[in-house]
Amino acid sequence: MTGWRIGYIAGHSDYVTQIKVIQGHASGNPQTVSQYAAIAALKNFDKARVPLTVFSERRQLIIDVLKERKQLSFVDPQGAFYFYCDIRNNPRSMNSVDMSLYLMQEHGVAVTPGTAFGPDGFIRLSYADGSRLKEGLKRLVNGLDNL
Repeated sequence: MTGWRIGYIAGHSDYVTQIKVIQGHASGNPQTVSQYAAIAALKNFDKARVPLTVFSERRQLIIDVLKERKQLSFVDPQGAFYFYCDIRNNPRSMNSVDMSLYLMQEHGVAVTPGTAFGPDGFIRLSYADGSRLKEGLKRLVNGLDNL
């Protein structure tokens, strides 16, 4: 469940056992309100699916807008609401921090530097909030086109 920090896994017991060990050391237990929300979502699955359609539409919009951009590349996300974009071929040879600063300061769009997650040369885009997605994409494209 997006933003609630709760989820579940189903799989072969050998894998699930190992995942439980990692999860137990990586995060705490979900809050009670999150647990009740998860139960409600599972009991009302048809209503809970509505956000999946919304996220799918947002993801497709980003794919359609960015697929022709030569300044970055990406693999279509299949899970979360993020795009992890490779910017190593940008014309100014900017690293991810410089690219993020440039996009924010010059074009008013926020992206997260890849160094926050490991390797440089990547930026992360989020489509969790769709309220300004089209405007953000317009600014992003403008920033990329003006590199």
